[in-house]
This record gives sequence, C-alpha cells and structure tokens, in this order.
Amino acid sequence: MHLTSQDQVVEEMMSHPFLRGLSPAFLRNIGHGASVQTYTVDEYLLREGETADRLFLIFSGNVAIEAESFGRGRLTIETVGAGQVVGWSWSIDRGRYEHDARALKETRAVVVGANVLRLACEEDPTNGYKFIRRLLAVVADRLANTRLQLVELHDGEGAEGTSGPLSHGVLIGHAECFDARSYREALPSRASR
Repeated sequence: MHLTSQDQVVEEMMSHPFLRGLSPAFLRNIGHGASVQTYTVDEYLLREGETADRLFLIFSGNVAIEAESFGRGRLTIETVGAGQVVGWSWSIDRGRYEHDARALKETRAVVVGANVLRLACEEDPTNGYKFIRRLLAVVADRLANTRLQLVELHDGEGAEGTSGPLSHGVLIGHAECFDARSYREALPSRASR
C-alpha cells in the first residue's frame, strides 16, 4: 500500500509519546493539515507574543523554552526534546505564546494547527479530554520549571537585602508584582525537595 504524504504524517504522529493511546480516528483528524518541519540551530519555532496557532510535536532535536529576564537577557526555562511538545498557549483564550521556543540543534517536529486541534477535541470529547489533560500536564511542568528558575534567580541575587531583580517584585517576562521574599519563604526547603 502506498501512503500519501499526509498519511505518512499521521502514521508518524501515532508514534509520538504525547499522542500514544489516543484513537486512530482522533489522530487522523488532528493530522489533517499537519506538516513536518525542520528547524536549524537558533531558529525560532515560536516567539513570545505571536498568535498562538500551532502545537509542535518534537521528534528529534532540542528546543529551549525561553523568557526575557529584564536586565539579564534570555533565561532558559526548560529544554525539551524528542517525545515532548511545545506551544500549549493555543489552548487558552489569550491567543498569544507565553515564551519563545528556539532550536538548540537541528529539530524535527510535526506542526499541528490550533483550529484543527480545537475542532478535533470538540468533535471527539473522550479523546479531546485525554489530549487536554496531557497538555495540562505540560503546562504544569512549565510552570514548575518557571518557579524553580525564579527561586534560583532569587537565590543568586536579591537575597539577603541585595537589589536583585526579584527583590523588587518583577516576575520574569511579565510586569506582574509579588513579594519575592514571602514567596521564597513559603517554598519547601531545598533539603526536602
């Protein structure tokens, strides 16, 4: 049997760990219009503030999830690789990516459109629920990694009354305010982690 290029994309998607166990019909639906893309070193898959209209299933390579750290340049929140996903922001109403995603080495990904994903989740609520739960786990991991970066940054500067960026309540990548010292004290000690 000869597979068309779209059929090949769907077949490849079925092997991605993030999608394992979802129904073949659901995968065919989200595979409609998906494409295989290769990103070179330092090429951006997505940029913070851009319209969040794609999800990237990483098949090979490494991608840095980055945020602007005011006065410090770029901060890597997390590095993801084969079997992981990038671009969860399409799933919320904000409609903009929250971070940058930059290829650290040549990266191959299947790129799926957000409208196709939304429609597939609505048309097949059982698999859509499973898909969104998996995506929520990605969001939770990114949030935990961001939290750790904040704590590490705070430990490096701003602690003990010095004037690091977090001692003034600036959250990396956003203009939100919070009490960094209280936040740090509320965290479990490093020994218990």
